[in-house]
Amino acid sequence: MAWYVSVFLAVVALCAVIYAVMGLRSLFAKPRSAAAMVCKRYREEFPMTVGFVRRSRKERYLEFVTEEGKKLTLAAGEELYEQCPAGTKGTLIWQGNILVSFEPESMPGK
Repeated sequence: MAWYVSVFLAVVALCAVIYAVMGLRSLFAKPRSAAAMVCKRYREEFPMTVGFVRRSRKERYLEFVTEEGKKLTLAAGEELYEQCPAGTKGTLIWQGNILVSFEPESMPGK
């Protein structure tokens, strides 16, 4: 086997280990809670073709700012995404980089 194939495989293995460690770190992190506000929301769409059917997968993200000034960008479900426009304040619970829950207490303009 050529040396560059070995180097390539070593880099791929290193990336897999880093990815696994980051996932486990989020999984075993303690859940944290803080008062937060939604400062931005956005979604990404990934077009896919399954057979002859074109579909798209949508990822929705909410960007929060906590009372301490920490910014967090977390993936959110469709219902929560639609419920929380920018400026919504509430209690945020997250674990690593996973959104556990967000309880809105005030909606902007209401």
